[in-house]
Amino acid sequence: MSHQNLAEAFESAEVPYREKAMQSTWGHLAPKKGMKYNGYMVFCISETGDIVVIRSEFRILDASPWMYKAMLKFVEENAKKEGIIYMFKGFVRNYKFHGKTWKLDV
Repeated sequence: MSHQNLAEAFESAEVPYREKAMQSTWGHLAPKKGMKYNGYMVFCISETGDIVVIRSEFRILDASPWMYKAMLKFVEENAKKEGIIYMFKGFVRNYKFHGKTWKLDV
């Protein structure tokens, strides 16, 4: 007997429809290709291992599922220790972050 649940069984068939639904719902919020968005992000990995974006602001850029995914990936790659709060300041272009990241003293 398989341990696959119902959601996992249909997941591969739903992927193309999920992307279309996301695009039609939030597509207007997605960052424009090649455009530079200046801003900052305060983030950490909690002591329980959760990725936490405490605050972020990128000029003229609205929140979108794609930007959120890029932010989580950036935090995962740049937060070195659990329980430490970090600050990123710079810009985002094509879902890539360019700038400086440092620990905040709290």
